[in-house]
Amino acid sequence: NQWKPALTMWLSTAVVAAMISIATADEWVKPAGLPDGHNGGVLERLTKPRGDRKPHLMFVLFDDYGWANAGWHRNYTAPGGEHVPATSEVQTPNLNQLVDVGINLNRAYVYKYCSPTRSAIQSGRNPYHVNPLNLDPAVANRSDPVSGFAAVPRNMTGIATKLAAAGYKTFAAGKWDAGMGTVDHTPHGRGYQANINYFHHANDYWSSVTGGCKKTAPPGPPVMCRKSYNPNFCLGPAPMLPSTPAAPNPVWVNTPEECCGACSTTEGCKGWAFGKSTKGPKFACNMKSSAGPTNEGNCTSGCRYGPCKSGMTPIVDLWQRPLDGSREGPAHGFNSTCDASNRPGDPGSNTQCVPGPNGDHRYDGYEDALFEEHVFNFVQQHDPADPMFLFWAPHTVHAPLEVPPSFFQKFSMIAPTDRHGSSRQLYHAMVNFADAAVGNVTALLKEKGMWDDLVIVFSTDNGGPIYANGTAGANNYPLKGGKMNNWEGGIRGNSFVSGGFLAPSVRGTVYEGLVTAWDWYHTFSALAGVDATDHRAALANLPPIDSFDHSGLILGTTLVSPRTELPIGTEPRASNLTNAPLCNSYMQTEYYGDVRLGGADKAPPPPTSGRCTTVAGLIVDEGTAGLWKLLTGDVQQDVYTGPHYPNSSTNEVSNNFVGHCSDGCLFELRSDPLEANDVSAANPSRVAAMRTKLMGYEATAFNPHRGVDDPAACEMAEGQYGGFWGPFVFP
Repeated sequence: NQWKPALTMWLSTAVVAAMISIATADEWVKPAGLPDGHNGGVLERLTKPRGDRKPHLMFVLFDDYGWANAGWHRNYTAPGGEHVPATSEVQTPNLNQLVDVGINLNRAYVYKYCSPTRSAIQSGRNPYHVNPLNLDPAVANRSDPVSGFAAVPRNMTGIATKLAAAGYKTFAAGKWDAGMGTVDHTPHGRGYQANINYFHHANDYWSSVTGGCKKTAPPGPPVMCRKSYNPNFCLGPAPMLPSTPAAPNPVWVNTPEECCGACSTTEGCKGWAFGKSTKGPKFACNMKSSAGPTNEGNCTSGCRYGPCKSGMTPIVDLWQRPLDGSREGPAHGFNSTCDASNRPGDPGSNTQCVPGPNGDHRYDGYEDALFEEHVFNFVQQHDPADPMFLFWAPHTVHAPLEVPPSFFQKFSMIAPTDRHGSSRQLYHAMVNFADAAVGNVTALLKEKGMWDDLVIVFSTDNGGPIYANGTAGANNYPLKGGKMNNWEGGIRGNSFVSGGFLAPSVRGTVYEGLVTAWDWYHTFSALAGVDATDHRAALANLPPIDSFDHSGLILGTTLVSPRTELPIGTEPRASNLTNAPLCNSYMQTEYYGDVRLGGADKAPPPPTSGRCTTVAGLIVDEGTAGLWKLLTGDVQQDVYTGPHYPNSSTNEVSNNFVGHCSDGCLFELRSDPLEANDVSAANPSRVAAMRTKLMGYEATAFNPHRGVDDPAACEMAEGQYGGFWGPFVFP
């Protein structure tokens, strides 16, 4: 009974005609400010707004934001009795102020990493019903023109389309990561009348470059490099590729680039170490049969594990539709030109970058300053008489850790205890920069008289990353685990609602009801006065929305969450659920397509035998009978950090700590928010009942074959787009 991927690209003429006929009699409308035929020509049904007026709506989505990196999660006693000390390292005064006059959502949940949460927010679905994978946006499966792409299937309706139908002016800025394959996958294709964004999981904060395309082979030996190379880790004792007479190992080279080239042309080579050992003037190039960051063993002084750029054309990821709607395409002239791999001075600085003529000039071309500027301009030009929907997703605090030097120096007090590479100092400086940006925009909204009619939703897309030996900089103390896994540190997110539209009775409160990032789809629809049902998806036989309406909380009419259950998704993983699909029915691919994550921290492909699931856990709120969480299978990052993580003593691979929950680990989260006590053995009937519920959710899981890297993405990037990423499948 799994959902089947739809194979019809466009709605039939007969179906659209039927929808138009219905609209004539039942208040169905076209989304405003969008081209004819938008969203397949499907109309939206208007309803009565839940409040006495339509509020302005602003969704701020931080990236990789750790629990302990939020000011309102400092200097307090956490549930369970763990005291979280105050620290001058965490400086979020503007966000703190919004929490103080808003609702602190203490049980807000997200997916364990980026693209699934972002797909869920835009589509109103639990990730296992829309996208449980972090695929590279350049993948496609041409045999499935609806669901054969990364992220959100083509025929699902975006929240901005809903709000445009209700008369909202819609704008998006920042990280998108919800699809790129077709014009339907762009922010404009999902209902944003104007936008500036990047499509991938991350890019460089100064140059906006991410990834690359193969150049025509230069004269001489071929040099090609795999995307999985990463410059930030040492190979250490990774196993050597066996030496043969035809392919000796090590080989002797002059430069790391030659070593990279030798690896790329040697069958079975996954990585390389450019080492101390010498033979005459040459250096040893040790080719490895596996490659991943490690903290065991000794690394040679010149150990490299990184992207050799020979043979690759770097591609910029920045896309724009300006407020005047005059064009849509690459944002030429907005990114900085720089050598992103060799910058002297402060870590994360931009001393070799020149801002683009249209880019940010306050902070020398910093990307998050560019996004802030465009958000500011949108608000400044907006007529307060029209309802506004602003989706703002700063790059902060995702890697690479880069920040303007003035903010980096503000946190110099961290340096004496920081780990090598200054990751904690960089991370806190980036959070402070983004906090200031939110403060600037909030002040403008108040100045324009929009505060009293404003609802601000703030969330992270996942917990803070504690992987890669602390190089990502985040901290989820005192919660267990982090990004990439389903412990509370990975999926319980920093979140709040604020704004003058909130009922006075709920301002300054802490809400303990279950809320998810995808619940705002239904909530915003209810506040705006538009039916949340996804009619286009229903016609294409795609899963319906999983979103619950929390407008009663905002209006102060109810303090009881309509959500009592939360299925917890995952990329395909081994499972003993008897109705889970066979593992070999899933595509074998890299489920987390991020070049900055390697080795033990990557999400592996599923086993080739047995059963695998994309629904790995369940939270059930039984009120006074408990808040229960069931996890199944192996769960990595079964580890806790300290109040000042990472630091000079940090030396671990978090994924080496594994919780074995094949039959189910059970936690009562109100009494045990740190997931320290597995009570499954004492509650066999509860475990059995929750596993039965889990099997019911598994039966509706949505797992189309999304494809592989499509060469058309590079053809468009290097051709029509002039060195920028963008849609590559037409029509």
